[in-house]
Amino acid sequence: MSSKLIKKIIASTLIFSMTVAIGVNVFGEPTITVQADDDWYDRYDDDWDDRDIFKGNISISGLTTYGGRKAVTVAIPSGINIKEVDTENEPHDNIDEVISGGNIIIYGLRDGVTYNNLILKLEDRSGIDYKYRINSFTIQGGSTNGGSSTVTRPIANTQAISDYLRDVYKNVFGREVDQQGLNYWVQKLSSGQVDLDDFFKNLLSENEFLTIAPTPEDKIKKLYAGIFQRQPDQGGFNYWLNRYKAELRDEGNEREALREVIDDMTDGAEFKQILRRLGLDD
Repeated sequence: MSSKLIKKIIASTLIFSMTVAIGVNVFGEPTITVQADDDWYDRYDDDWDDRDIFKGNISISGLTTYGGRKAVTVAIPSGINIKEVDTENEPHDNIDEVISGGNIIIYGLRDGVTYNNLILKLEDRSGIDYKYRINSFTIQGGSTNGGSSTVTRPIANTQAISDYLRDVYKNVFGREVDQQGLNYWVQKLSSGQVDLDDFFKNLLSENEFLTIAPTPEDKIKKLYAGIFQRQPDQGGFNYWLNRYKAELRDEGNEREALREVIDDMTDGAEFKQILRRLGLDD
């Protein structure tokens, strides 16, 4: 074996050893070691996404009720511009969550159940998911860590409403909403004077909308872009297109047909999730 080849082997071995020592695998990607109770991270890591960032543990800040269901509150960590919130690793399927002011309300909890390894996922508007492990807690006889209170309606998230409405105008009309109009609708929606579905029934049946969406197909695509802020799936597109055409035959009027379709579109689970995110869910 030549001395040059021996040197290459030694150099490669040293580089590999240094790479492992500084925590980078052989493919050049950083490795993460997280110490947590009961090795929960290792069990959960199989579903971990590349854009997920584990931030550590977080504790509940109080006991409350939401919609007549037992709930706990968690203070929103500073520095995160939340777009959506979710919980994972749940012991049963009835848990849900909503943003209320500076807190997250996790509701649908049960007496006597110990919640271990519950994961709180906060999606930032940049698309990054920040994940926290909520410290173990149990609700017993109406008490848990912190005090108690009752929430009958979430506090509207005015910043989230403002961002949502801006996206509505961009997605539907291809323009920015004027600031005066934005302020007006944020105030009306956040105060409960106008419901979000009624906002859409009026906005998306005006002349401007009918002009930019002249065909039934255009209208359904724009409804998805405005209300759900996404492209329609084929099944949903076909369903609502046929529904609109049927309403148009019955009503004989584009505006009334659109209002009927919007009324049903905003009665589904996806729209209710949007209401919860904006703090507009009754």
